Amino acid sequence: MAVAHAVARHQRVMPYVWVNANSQAVAPLLLSVRSRLADIGIRPRNKRGTMTAIDERVIWQSYPSWRHFVWLYFFSLMAGFRGALFIRFGVEGGPLWLLGAGLLLLCAAVVRHWAKYLITSRRVIVTNGYTGRAISVGEVAAIDEITVSRGPIARWLGIGTLVIRFDGKDRVLSLRGITDPEIVRTKLEALRPRSPAAAISSSP
Repeated sequence: MAVAHAVARHQRVMPYVWVNANSQAVAPLLLSVRSRLADIGIRPRNKRGTMTAIDERVIWQSYPSWRHFVWLYFFSLMAGFRGALFIRFGVEGGPLWLLGAGLLLLCAAVVRHWAKYLITSRRVIVTNGYTGRAISVGEVAAIDEITVSRGPIARWLGIGTLVIRFDGKDRVLSLRGITDPEIVRTKLEALRPRSPAAAISSSP
């Protein structure tokens, strides 16, 4: 009797019907919520916490290339080689040099993931790779100029910096150390809206 009374009381207090999350009854509800969000202009967060519009597509995303930190690898290699020699010939300080070499490699890994670059159908975004928070954002429609900056060593390594100027070239956003910057530039150029003058000149 006590059990039956408790069940009846629970049913009076909680008059809800629990629906399995995999059932078809959930789908219309999700579509309705998504539609309402779109109506009021709310932008849901993606997996990394960056605010994106519902109809915004990610075209390209990347971290700086490992080759961008080749100088850290060089110093790490030199420190490791010196530590190995010290240990081989019984000189004090060898383990410390090896520890320093390992710390340099760890530093390269940490710094590489500090910034993450995204190009969407609407914006160019630089986020923190660990928190997902936006560091710098620029609208594709406001882009004035896109250039690639790379020296001889960067060209040999196949990396470069994509320099994007917005709003009358007063604001600059740089994507540093990315692989194949010319290809990324072509993708971004394809997203830019064509000016009326360009459209008229290209029409037959």
